[in-house]
Amino acid sequence: MILRIFFAKDDIIEKNIFGETMTHINQLKLSLALNLITILIAVPLIFMTKRYLLSIIVIFCASRFWTNWQQYKKEKQSR
Repeated sequence: MILRIFFAKDDIIEKNIFGETMTHINQLKLSLALNLITILIAVPLIFMTKRYLLSIIVIFCASRFWTNWQQYKKEKQSR
């Protein structure tokens, strides 16, 4: 369930972990928030720990953030 929200690919209305229904635009918002939080946590960790393997996570999350942001803007304009 978390991965489905994280990737936000489903157009169907789903129930989240609290039992509330979520539309695709709400899934995109949640996915954007999760990706941004992950980036904001991982970037300082890269510099503090010198573990550059974390940069793969940042690149992945940044690409997902950009893709979801484009989808969010399209859906927001279509409403």
